[in-house]
Amino acid sequence: MSYPFHTLSKEANARTVCTQSGFWGLDAACSDFSRDSGCSKDTQNLIWQGEALKVRSGYRQLCKLDQKINGIFFYNDIPVIHAGTSLYILKEEELTLLFDGMADAPSQGVVRNQTVIKRYCSSPLMDAWKRETLTADFLFLNDGVNYLIYDGTAVHSVADPYWGEDVRTIVYEGTVAVYFAAVPYTAVAKLPGSAMGDVDPRGDNRLSQFRCESFYVDSSAEVTDFILTCPYEAYNNNVPLELQIRCDDGRWHNFNVSANNNYLRSGDYAKVVIPAVVAGKELSLDEEDRVVNLGYGITHIANDGMDNIRLTYAVYKDPPAALNGATVQGFYGADGGEDVLFLGGSASAPGTDSFSEPDNFFCFFETSTERLGNNKTPVTGYCRLSDGRMAVLKNDPNDSTVFFRAHKTVSLGTTLAGETYTADAYPSKTGAAVEGCISPFSLGVVGNEPCFLTKTGLYSVRSVSNELTNLNETVRRSMTVDPLFQKLPLEKVRSICWNGYYLLVFGKTALITDGRMVSGSFRFLKWIFAHEITAVGQLNGMLYLGSSTGEFFLLDGSADDSGTPITAYWQLPVLEEQKGRKMILRRLWAAVGGGGGFLSVRLRQDHLPWQQLSVHLEEENASEETRWVSLLNNPRLAETFSVYIDLTQAQGALLWGFRTTYEKGGSIK
Repeated sequence: MSYPFHTLSKEANARTVCTQSGFWGLDAACSDFSRDSGCSKDTQNLIWQGEALKVRSGYRQLCKLDQKINGIFFYNDIPVIHAGTSLYILKEEELTLLFDGMADAPSQGVVRNQTVIKRYCSSPLMDAWKRETLTADFLFLNDGVNYLIYDGTAVHSVADPYWGEDVRTIVYEGTVAVYFAAVPYTAVAKLPGSAMGDVDPRGDNRLSQFRCESFYVDSSAEVTDFILTCPYEAYNNNVPLELQIRCDDGRWHNFNVSANNNYLRSGDYAKVVIPAVVAGKELSLDEEDRVVNLGYGITHIANDGMDNIRLTYAVYKDPPAALNGATVQGFYGADGGEDVLFLGGSASAPGTDSFSEPDNFFCFFETSTERLGNNKTPVTGYCRLSDGRMAVLKNDPNDSTVFFRAHKTVSLGTTLAGETYTADAYPSKTGAAVEGCISPFSLGVVGNEPCFLTKTGLYSVRSVSNELTNLNETVRRSMTVDPLFQKLPLEKVRSICWNGYYLLVFGKTALITDGRMVSGSFRFLKWIFAHEITAVGQLNGMLYLGSSTGEFFLLDGSADDSGTPITAYWQLPVLEEQKGRKMILRRLWAAVGGGGGFLSVRLRQDHLPWQQLSVHLEEENASEETRWVSLLNNPRLAETFSVYIDLTQAQGALLWGFRTTYEKGGSIK
């Protein structure tokens, strides 16, 4: 049963509109003849609260930046704003610049608590590699060019930032070389002078230029040649080799190879003694650049049969454009978890997506990728399904656009000890060939159905079984507002799930739905903004908006966007029977917010003149809580009964909705 309100412009003529079967939402068309009984596309600036409706709050400006706002995020409940090419934090109404160098494009972000090993060089001699274990909340950001983190103090690249650069020059210039990307062991259980050992079939972390190999050395043997699994090229690039030794105290200690000295210099925290290199010898490479010769013997090394030497070195390779340039993010994992981050849609690999190591957004293995359909068609988003599966969306109107995935564990090989290497995998199966998802910024959950926007309307993705089938997986949910979609700038869409609502913003126009349906379509309301909105965000139920001209707003009842005085209609539902039944209206109530004053109401029964009522809202009962006030107590006989409410701008926030008590009776005419 629907209870339509109607908002009109200040110049519009007042009118009474009857409820029609199949009509959901509101229609603010100025003429009865122009109203579409199945479409609510002309409704403006109202919002549901349950089955009642209230006036939408305006928005209050919190600050003004000089550039278009591309993204709104929160770190420890503090707004972080991406405007133009810069990233700011807004703390206690004061803007602070965090970073300058982002792409001037829409961005996405997510906060995740992680533990990471931070590696840095702080000495111009490059003999003081240090490690620091850091556990913190990190804000991970993608802007289509960069994959960045903010750790509460500074913004850094997640990927190693100095691909192929001379790190020594950087350190001499006073910049500390910092590396956050994880460096998993690519090889373990190797012996010096031997190429044997277990090589991790997952490959390197694509975010890192480093490799780490683990050896076992008998302390009674002379240590000379370490054979690496790939050419060692970092030494010639002045990226220092990192040597770690597990000593007889059971702990790993860092030792650093200096390129300027013919001996090993210990790091600040080393506690053991290493003999000097034999005269005339220094770290060297063989002709194939695979053998590292340290030319010394090691004492105080743990000799318990376990690996006790680790060598970390850098290699030449291209920066990970497919990850840095990703524009979408999704969460997924085994057994319905959300511990894996998915990135995709980059210009360098449009039809490919990549997934992180579980609970480690700093590591994307070389094998953790999958190509979906046409490799020239971009991945645009990820939808989480209710049974733990995931749907990956693409923009390809000529081919399949929805791919369904589920977690599985696969075998990648066998260790020297006969143990099996396993890894996570998320194989896909092609789904329905519907219109392509046009933007990674249109995704949201309506009710419990993930939705995405196409050129022809809004679709939801349904999970109908635990099997990966193509049956009924996508359903069109926007028939009532499809004509409006054809008039909106869909490429500007920004979406957010806020307080149970799904909000789609198209510049100055927004559509909002709560997931309720009639005839298979969601019901929608329309909002109109005075500014072109380019970014949306939410925190603790509060909705934040960013504009194309740099204004940063909070949706707030103290609004500067309430607009003109509100003229609202409410109409009792007509009876289901075609001939109609008489109805006794017992009581009519209005739900209002806090504050005193008068609520002016006009009532009309059938074709009789309007009756004016004035309801006193007592000051002593003023409260911010919603309460019901009686508009009508006397029984009246009516087939249709109209209520016309005329509210000033100040009273607009008072009106929340209506309820009625009535009886059906009499005989059929």
